[in-house]
Amino acid sequence: VIVYRLTGLYKGIWRYASINDDYYKLLMRSRLAVSTYNCTTFLESLFYNIPTIIFWNPLHWELSDRSVPYFNTLKEAGVLHDSASSAAAMVNKIWNDVDQWWESQEVSSACNEFKNIFCRDSDRPILKMIEFCNQ
Repeated sequence: VIVYRLTGLYKGIWRYASINDDYYKLLMRSRLAVSTYNCTTFLESLFYNIPTIIFWNPLHWELSDRSVPYFNTLKEAGVLHDSASSAAAMVNKIWNDVDQWWESQEVSSACNEFKNIFCRDSDRPILKMIEFCNQ
């Protein structure tokens, strides 16, 4: 119900996915992806270099000690937020020129560092996984 109300209020900028939509087509056409919990959605949008804002309550999503520095880098760049209000403030701040923010040195470096660890592409993924597990 809320989605339909918001759709009426924000014609032309509010889009949500239904089961009948092609998720990847929607993602590729997005001006900004917003992810609200720790799942593959934000990994996919980062991988495809779609401007992304992530927010979740850190008390609900435990991170491994090894991953914390990479998530902190995303926080420092304004990509990851601990609350909806912080994320909304960031969206308001960057909305008029999302690409300028996304392509800035700080954000680009933070995302590339994160992607190098968590979103790698490979033509031999099984071999890479075996190598990783053997470390």
